[in-house]
Amino acid sequence: MQLDKQVISPIRRLRVLQLSRWLFDSEYGGIQAYLATFPRILPSSQYELLYAALMPGERPRYAASSVYLGRSVRSKVVNAILLRRWLAKALGDIDIVHVHGVTDWHFIVGSLLCWYSRVPFIVTPSGGLLPESMAVTVRRRLVSSIFFSLCGRFLLRKAYAVIATSQREMDCLLRLDRKIPVLTIPHGVSIPAMPRHAKPDGAGALRVIFLGRIDLIKSIPTLLEALSLLRKRGLRVQLDVLGRGAEDYVGSLVSMASDLGVAEQIVWHGHIVGDEKRQLLVRADVLVLPSLSENFGYAAAEAMAEGIPVVVSDHVGLASYVAEHDAGTIFRHKDSVGLAEALQEYSSGRVVERRGMNAYLLACKEFSLEKMGERLGGLYAKAAG
Repeated sequence: MQLDKQVISPIRRLRVLQLSRWLFDSEYGGIQAYLATFPRILPSSQYELLYAALMPGERPRYAASSVYLGRSVRSKVVNAILLRRWLAKALGDIDIVHVHGVTDWHFIVGSLLCWYSRVPFIVTPSGGLLPESMAVTVRRRLVSSIFFSLCGRFLLRKAYAVIATSQREMDCLLRLDRKIPVLTIPHGVSIPAMPRHAKPDGAGALRVIFLGRIDLIKSIPTLLEALSLLRKRGLRVQLDVLGRGAEDYVGSLVSMASDLGVAEQIVWHGHIVGDEKRQLLVRADVLVLPSLSENFGYAAAEAMAEGIPVVVSDHVGLASYVAEHDAGTIFRHKDSVGLAEALQEYSSGRVVERRGMNAYLLACKEFSLEKMGERLGGLYAKAAG
């Protein structure tokens, strides 16, 4: 008897477009570091990841397939028109659009076209709708209010899902509108097989590290004031600052450190990446993130993955995780006295070791790339039907 030949067709990959304002390579958190993890957590056998950006830029290293970039360096409106033309043609071959950021034209253009074309879209606000972000200036507060009232609320309600990266961001979104289909998927980071070992008590100065872009929102002056207070209390502290920012602003911070008498305790490393960045990170006793607003806190998650406890402000998204698992210390934002007291706890090697291990276990449980891949992949599969 002759068996009928069966033709097994290959499983069609989901085509998912990642749409953002910019595209570039970055290891310092934010939307770009978030996007860079996607090829690592979503298997290429199941997903084809495409990328598009409103503004001009360079093709990032992680983008293995099609990339669309804006053309005009001066006009966002021109770029929005060009993006709409390109996206209107491309949507016929796209299963899902994932929009990153909600404070520029790419969100309006992408979300409206998807809604009109009945293509499911997912939105990650990336902190853009946190109250501190919406009220940085009077103009920003007014523009944000008008934008959300006119179209933001409508488009977020029409999304298949809106991804918050922390419970704090989720709560803020639901306070804006209870009908937003929001869920929480924390960022994922690489986690080594074993955490680093904490140093014994009395083994040199307390090594503190700050990792991130140097910007007003990071509240670095609060950290400098805390260092000054600790110096007056006789505690030796060495601060490593990794990151870059506007030259004038960095210069003002260097001058402030000099005026406070802590300039010799600080090394401004600039933009450090790769192995050199990790070497500086793992020799730290504690990482500090004093930000005025963080939807998640990528740098803190990276530190915890290495077994390093963190001191973060109450406006950092993952602060609730840190408090619940005793993986570090929370202080009130802008409170330099509270920050100094928090840092002083880590002059004890036992505290560093205990909370460092708690931090590592927390990262393994909640912030692994595998966990993020499971959550995001499951969401994409449901959205595609």
